[in-house]
Amino acid sequence: MGQTRDKILSKLYSKDKSIEDSFYRTHHELMKEYGWIPLKEFLELPQQTINNLLQEINKDRRAEAKAAKKNRRGK
Repeated sequence: MGQTRDKILSKLYSKDKSIEDSFYRTHHELMKEYGWIPLKEFLELPQQTINNLLQEINKDRRAEAKAAKKNRRGK
């Protein structure tokens, strides 16, 4: 499982970041959003699920930033 995950992560992240750093950043982002996720449980998540969760987090953050910007203009 580790080699497959490394291959996937290497395609997802730019060359200037190490795969390991990117992996832990992804784990951290999901934990910030959803609460504690044991590393073992995180490793068992399908990569597509991780990608989908990150996309939703980013979509929510963009919507929040847009709403905050709109609220600032109204004052």
